[in-house]
Amino acid sequence: MIGGDLTALRPTRNGLARQCLDWTERSHHLAGPLGVQLMRALCAAGWLRRSSSSRTIQVTPKGWAALKAQLDIDQNSAALIAPQM
Repeated sequence: MIGGDLTALRPTRNGLARQCLDWTERSHHLAGPLGVQLMRALCAAGWLRRSSSSRTIQVTPKGWAALKAQLDIDQNSAALIAPQM
């Protein structure tokens, strides 16, 4: 289970979640309170690590193992769907 308290989420004027186009990377991401809580939960679980010097995130070895177990996503399949810059 990924975690997060869905009952604590409060919608903004744009709702709980929406697709957002990142203007620098030109790729979509999950925005809104749900996206914020998901990011916090994944970082707290040790699946993702934020860079201290940029907006970059890194999937940790623990994260890859969990993503494979929970969602059947591995580094090879993620590379196929990730935007190529």
